[in-house]
Amino acid sequence: PVIQLQTAFGGGKTHSMLALYHLATRTVPFSALAGMSLGGYGTVALAARYRDRYGFGYALSGWYPPELIAELQGRPPLDSQLVLRCGSEDSLVESNRALVAVLQARGARIEYREAAGGHTFQLWSNQIEAMLLAVDEFFVIR
Repeated sequence: PVIQLQTAFGGGKTHSMLALYHLATRTVPFSALAGMSLGGYGTVALAARYRDRYGFGYALSGWYPPELIAELQGRPPLDSQLVLRCGSEDSLVESNRALVAVLQARGARIEYREAAGGHTFQLWSNQIEAMLLAVDEFFVIR
């Protein structure tokens, strides 16, 4: 499904984010989120706000405003496993590092890496295969 997400980013426009999901044979649905840039924000925000719905999130070059980071400081640790990637020359790298510091301090299961590059499709195209394989692996082990 496509999730509509309204934020102050981009002048208050509504942005779309693809939610990757799979219903396991158990009674509890397991879903995964994946996104790039604003989709990275959605990945983390939805995992935090709807803890019982998502078990895995993968974000590339996510946009994490101070309000989201503060919100996460006041919430219980995330249940979801998160994989975050960001370019070392990305203008958003500092907010990614700040988010990771907060999540790690709260005991979240998080994997963070930086790769050479900026906030570009070139960086994302080099990372997208790993993102899709990680989401697929999450579903396979369910």
